Amino acid sequence: RRQRRAAMRGLPFVATFDFAGYFDCFALPRNEQSFFVFRLPTPRAVDSGFGDGKTVVTDLVCLTRLPMGATWSPGVAQTATWSLLAAGVEGPGVVVHTMLDNVRIAAASRSAFVRAVRNFRANAARADVGLNDPEEWEGSDDVIADKGAANARNGYEYLGERCRHAEDGTVWARNAPHLLDKLRTAYARFEGGGGTTRRQLAALFGLAHFLVGTLDVSPAGTP
Repeated sequence: RRQRRAAMRGLPFVATFDFAGYFDCFALPRNEQSFFVFRLPTPRAVDSGFGDGKTVVTDLVCLTRLPMGATWSPGVAQTATWSLLAAGVEGPGVVVHTMLDNVRIAAASRSAFVRAVRNFRANAARADVGLNDPEEWEGSDDVIADKGAANARNGYEYLGERCRHAEDGTVWARNAPHLLDKLRTAYARFEGGGGTTRRQLAALFGLAHFLVGTLDVSPAGTP
């Protein structure tokens, strides 16, 4: 995180993107689908002769898209994201950060920023990769540049951090509000004594450890 923070210093234009249903964009080869089979209980209406009844039949269903739980799936998704950034996005004066389906593009000049944003959106469209908010970065060059400047100046969220670029080039960051809400909800369940599984406890400590990492690299004070 320190390296990402340092790379963003002095860049007054920022855009963030989040893909929609990213793992569903990747089809599993037919000869591999049989390795990803699960049971699906399906209620079905049955006429037994004494009136309508209902029974539950268990079907075997195979996945046809990339399973998120497979150990190699993140590597496939990350490689695809890098390929979307390779053509006309990265370049002098442009800094790009990615994490699977999350992308941040920052630039030192208006022209470089507009070019990078337009090329990234065009690459995603050609690859048939949807964005959660596809219309957010539409408009003229001035509209895109002004929105990028407003993002940097007023703040934006990326990978659980609320970031803001100060006029002196410093990049401030604090934990995003929705992550703090998750931590409060998890801690309330843990404190309430209603029973907590080891998995829930591990998730609580994992989230807390992630949040502490942001506090560790933030400059003194809070914007």
